[in-house]
Amino acid sequence: MKVLYLRGPDGLHRPRYDMFAEAVGGRHPIEIFDPDRPPAEQFRGVDFVMDPGGGKITSFGTKALIAAAVAASVKLWQVTTTGLNDVDVAHFLETGMPLAHSPGTLSAVPLAEHALMLILSFAKNVVHNRAGKPQRIVCQEMAGLTLGLVGFGASARELARRAWPLGMRIMAIDIVKFPQAELDEFHVEFLGKPSQLDTVLAEADYLSLHLHLHAKTHHMIDERAFELMKPTAVLINIARGALADEAALVEALRMGQIRGAGIDVFEEEPPDPEHPLLQLENVIATAHSAAYTPGTRQRRTARAAENVDRVAKGLPPLDLVTSTYL
Repeated sequence: MKVLYLRGPDGLHRPRYDMFAEAVGGRHPIEIFDPDRPPAEQFRGVDFVMDPGGGKITSFGTKALIAAAVAASVKLWQVTTTGLNDVDVAHFLETGMPLAHSPGTLSAVPLAEHALMLILSFAKNVVHNRAGKPQRIVCQEMAGLTLGLVGFGASARELARRAWPLGMRIMAIDIVKFPQAELDEFHVEFLGKPSQLDTVLAEADYLSLHLHLHAKTHHMIDERAFELMKPTAVLINIARGALADEAALVEALRMGQIRGAGIDVFEEEPPDPEHPLLQLENVIATAHSAAYTPGTRQRRTARAAENVDRVAKGLPPLDLVTSTYL
């Protein structure tokens, strides 16, 4: 089965390509897309498109490439990102081009570790308690603090798994109603529906976001949400920047409506060095690096290679994107 590996005008990321080629193991021929040649001739005879860029492809634009893929009867377009905010999901669904992505389970552990690192950094006032500072700032003990999880998918569960042994209370919000045995496994004291978000906002000492970004979740943490949160609360966002209204977040941090924010993601990336959030002392910001580990890349690549084999055997692909992502 013929595989077309996309690359943009900036060139081929050789280690990433080599990892994919090794995972495919010579079972299927792989050709590398050339952004300087017309797409139609390169898609001819292709069965599987490997898109490690997750939508940031070439000067041709995504729609032109999707049109070439549809015309060539490509069986699956695979992106290796979990988030789909850079992918034109609506157009894929409209054209009928099957699209698969990398599920959150493949990066859940490093995401949870990063979120916990941000939580502990605020609890222990790492920024202000560095040696050489003129005054010490009182730290928090974790026991008894409430962790609010907005979304109870893979990364939220892994965070709960790590936070509970520290003595934290676990509250969560999700559209899914989980069995009690599953909630007991992760020591969840409260699981609410989205309509019960206010309850978690009011009680959380640390509010951590674990959602996909789509129309219903865009700016779900807004000015009203910050007004409901404790002035001692900290927002943690390792999911997608636009889940929180950045302008409202900046105002809440400046006005002391919340104590701080630990952020790995921004609405526009990379953020401008002069971005207001980067100028605030009560913000710890990292460069969308939470899932940036060799293990994550290896697991995502292996899952993509597994989908190549599944498509070749006529089996349904794993991790198909549906209208629920809109």
